[in-house]
Amino acid sequence: MGQEGVYLAADGGLISRYGDRPVEDPFAYLGSGLLLAPDCTLRSFFRCIQAYPDLARLSPFFGSCLEEMSKWPPQGCITAGLRHLELMKRVELIGAPYERTVQIYCLFCAVEEEEVRDVKEYSYGAVLDEPLSLGPLRHVVFGDSLDSLDFATRYTLFEAVDTIIWHLSFQGAPDRCTL
Repeated sequence: MGQEGVYLAADGGLISRYGDRPVEDPFAYLGSGLLLAPDCTLRSFFRCIQAYPDLARLSPFFGSCLEEMSKWPPQGCITAGLRHLELMKRVELIGAPYERTVQIYCLFCAVEEEEVRDVKEYSYGAVLDEPLSLGPLRHVVFGDSLDSLDFATRYTLFEAVDTIIWHLSFQGAPDRCTL
């Protein structure tokens, strides 16, 4: 079952990749490839967590994020100039001339017309109804992000849930910490 894949519908439902049955146990699909419906939004993601409350056990931040989401209108939570919200992977080779290391991680960003910003810079009311997108894997060699390479990649249900909630948990956090 874990290799089959899962599809996130706009209403928050999870459907087997081939559309033949709704998913009953989302944990069985955590390692599966994820596809998004074309009209899938950040609100769809939260509807998924509400429909499958066991997924909220993956992070202690779900309670506060769901509470914040419930404070906003049921539709129309978008920002002019914002194209979509994007899950992306990044691979960085770092350390030359010293010990070289590889870091692989996921990001959740807001894609504007001209630039990509951290999603924490927007309130829930500004992004809940923005489309969700699964972006590329960006390969950055020795910190040279101008000369990076983008590749098609696959996301698992776990990567999406973990990355989105991690980045949203910083909503409202101060820009810098003072002691």
